[in-house]
Amino acid sequence: MRKHILRSVLLYMTIAIVIMIIVFPYYWMIKESIDRGSIFKFPPDLWPRKISLESYKSIIDERPLLQWFGNTLVVALLTTAITLAAALLSGYSLSRFRNRTNRAIGFIFLSTQMLPATLLVIPMFVIFRSLNMVDNLFSLVLANTAFALPMGLWMMKGFIDGIPREIDEAGRIDGCNRMQILVKLIIPLVAPGMVAVAVFAFILAWGDFFFARNLISSQSKWLVSVGLSSFVGEYSIQWDQMLSASVMFSLPPVLFYLFFEKYLVRGLTMGAVKE
Repeated sequence: MRKHILRSVLLYMTIAIVIMIIVFPYYWMIKESIDRGSIFKFPPDLWPRKISLESYKSIIDERPLLQWFGNTLVVALLTTAITLAAALLSGYSLSRFRNRTNRAIGFIFLSTQMLPATLLVIPMFVIFRSLNMVDNLFSLVLANTAFALPMGLWMMKGFIDGIPREIDEAGRIDGCNRMQILVKLIIPLVAPGMVAVAVFAFILAWGDFFFARNLISSQSKWLVSVGLSSFVGEYSIQWDQMLSASVMFSLPPVLFYLFFEKYLVRGLTMGAVKE
């Protein structure tokens, strides 16, 4: 009994330490964003001494932060929608029509994940320039979709593999075509998996910096990730404003995850079941 209690205490202490290590940087970011003048204080205060929202007000007044948020939200939502629709259709095809051609196409899609963004940004820039899409938010949507779709496709295939083929056959007996089977029978069953793909695509697009920095030049079309880098000057860094903007930047994906968390857990569990 004592060994069991000691083991449990050690386990919970380890979990608590790990949680503190993970959470503390976020706490410190929030604390320093509302406690002005304490960033360079030594020894540092663990708790805020004087709470002020002046840095939040100043970044909204001095910089087009809300416009950057709007740009980021548009890119993230469009990337999520396109990735989800394409992953659903292609995942259903790979799951239900198993042949050498489909397998080859699936592995070609997956192999693109081995290519780093630094290798692809120049060809993408040349393509978008020839299409007159440089400095266009839709170019970011396409670039992020190109990276989110291969993983989303295989995630969706795994989710659909967990649905018995007998459901498709029952739909065919009732007179449904393939699209009706997908819409009326498969989508309701694979909805948690779709949420998992949507969360993955949204977070990937929301945090994009590399493509946003190289494909967008106008300040009015910046994403928040690029806007954060503008707080770093040649001779100084506006720490309080950058931390405040970082807190605001991190909130949407956290809320998005918390809202869909129960569906995400169900989707990831369902994706582990294969025929």
